[in-house]
Amino acid sequence: MTVSIRLRPFTYSHTIGMLALTGRGFSNPVDLTLARGDVMYVINRSNAYQAPMGAVRVTVCTTNTDPEFVSQFGGFGEEDGQFIWPTSIDRDSDGNFYISDEHRHDVQVFDKDGNFVASSEASVPALASLIAHPASPLTPTTTSSSSTI
Repeated sequence: MTVSIRLRPFTYSHTIGMLALTGRGFSNPVDLTLARGDVMYVINRSNAYQAPMGAVRVTVCTTNTDPEFVSQFGGFGEEDGQFIWPTSIDRDSDGNFYISDEHRHDVQVFDKDGNFVASSEASVPALASLIAHPASPLTPTTTSSSSTI
């Protein structure tokens, strides 16, 4: 099946994932970013009833024709490394992830393995310094590479 959007053809290839609160599926995916090795990082926002059950998270999976669940990180809550209403995700050339949360009014930074590194809520000047200084290992060197689902 081929669909044209603004005169650009898109041909269906395959489906990735399924509806699921945890694991390899998605629950209200709102943004994604791609990484090397056909790996996709998807923000799942879910809804108020499903959020405490683990549906608010980042799902990591492959995008090849035989998609595989790799891992997940984050979770519902207001602690570092958790989300209430995540809205966007992006990554830098070092593989660090930047995830904004509309409810928390912050941007959290995670390393390439999904471990929490920093939050703008804790220190806006400190996070700005991480982003602004090229000597920092967390400096983004690319423009936004995320795509909206």
